Amino acid sequence: MQIVIGYNDFPDFELRLLEVAYPEVIFTFVDMSVSTFSTHAANASKKTRIWQVLLEQQVSNGDNAIFMDIDTLMLESPFEVFNSEEDIFVTRKKGKWPLNTGVIFVKKNDSVIDFFNNWHERTETVITSPRLNQEAEKMSGGADQHSLMELLGIQETIRNNDRQDAFCSEYSLRIKFLNCSQYNETESVSFTNDLKVIHFKAGWHKILISKSKYTKNRPAKTSTEFHNIWNGYYSRSKLRLYSKIYERVWLEKEIVSMITDLQYEDRGIYNSELVLICSMMKMCKINNVFESGRARGHSTYVLSEHLSKEINSKIVSVDYERNSDTDFSEKRLSRYTTTLLKYGHANVLFKDVIDSEIPKNLNYAVLLDGPKSLNALYLAARFIGSKHCPSVIFIHDMRRYEGGVKPSFHRFLCQTLFDRVFFSDDFGISSEVIAADQSVFIQRGVNPHISNQPYVKNFLPTGSYGPTLAIILPSQRDTKVLRRFLLWPFMNAIESFQQLIRFLVQGHVFRIRSQLGRR
Repeated sequence: MQIVIGYNDFPDFELRLLEVAYPEVIFTFVDMSVSTFSTHAANASKKTRIWQVLLEQQVSNGDNAIFMDIDTLMLESPFEVFNSEEDIFVTRKKGKWPLNTGVIFVKKNDSVIDFFNNWHERTETVITSPRLNQEAEKMSGGADQHSLMELLGIQETIRNNDRQDAFCSEYSLRIKFLNCSQYNETESVSFTNDLKVIHFKAGWHKILISKSKYTKNRPAKTSTEFHNIWNGYYSRSKLRLYSKIYERVWLEKEIVSMITDLQYEDRGIYNSELVLICSMMKMCKINNVFESGRARGHSTYVLSEHLSKEINSKIVSVDYERNSDTDFSEKRLSRYTTTLLKYGHANVLFKDVIDSEIPKNLNYAVLLDGPKSLNALYLAARFIGSKHCPSVIFIHDMRRYEGGVKPSFHRFLCQTLFDRVFFSDDFGISSEVIAADQSVFIQRGVNPHISNQPYVKNFLPTGSYGPTLAIILPSQRDTKVLRRFLLWPFMNAIESFQQLIRFLVQGHVFRIRSQLGRR
């Protein structure tokens, strides 16, 4: 089985993440001119054009293919449909608009190719005419669905639920009708055992992506089950992405070797963590960095070395004030002309820096090694809320436990606030990780293989390795993260007050019971 995703205007960075997470999937760019009459109409034209190209380029004659909208979710294999002899299988339901083109099954042959070509041409004709487009929206729910029914010439047959098949004489196509309730469920209903494909149509998008409230057409009572299914698949897909990224990091042998051989500077980010940063930047083609917190400049030096041969690269490193450490870093970094060293509050400088130093059309990364803790999370939220959001944010010092005992509140808050986040200690410590940090161990005079040494005792038994790096991949679900962050202290205060009241009430009840017991 081959999975192909056709796209036209998908963000480059998100596409690279998908390619990392799903290397077995083929991603095909389809160039096209898009009508601007309306968003819905333009999307219909994009879809028919992409499907036309994929049918032509990715499907061999005689092969079976399932065309699905990007907002569909396949729960179980629906390939038993092809046991029937028809050429095209469309999904149908009762209601005002019985036909939905979110899922279509085809067996490729000359008639199907001819039909798909004409389907796109007819859809383009509809969307370029305001009158025809309005008519299509009213009668069929969209230009692509309307043009499909017109070309097949079976409008009345589609509305006749007693008919399970039809024949299109113009294209010599045998058509079979499938139930939307099984192969393309577009409504918010209870889950059934024979359901194969859920279609999270436009009404779902704000609920799923923007975390908006349920609506009249998508009420909580009938939508919660499907919402939970989507959340489950989304969580698993994020875990897959994180693990695949970490696997790919150590395959960048040139970066691993370069960083392993560099002399470690005290108070710097560990080499293994810098391997993660530089490898992610390479796989996602990021050549611009905003760094906050420099000290002796170890991470700045490694990033400068990594980007020294890249075109249009730039590093802007901000530290709070000058001291002996920053004087050392200035001398060490003086030969890198594209590395700019600035001083001041990162929370104050960051807007001016990204506006004046980072080109708007380029992706960039943020590395926060100062400020720390809550201030770092707040600055990350401000970056995400800015007009030029970074592609990835790295936050240093996100250990699993504070002091080796107490679970880290800052790490918990980081996981709560941001949609896509993982940590450098989420995965096992391999020999490659230890090798990359050899110069760290040498400088600190420890042997990572001896478990009773202070360095190892502080980190390994608690499940963390080193100071630990948080990796945040901002998504559309983070658009309100700054608002959530600002509300958190109030929510936390309310929760603490409730716990205090509960404690006092329980204590009072306990005292009453004790007194009654004595009597």
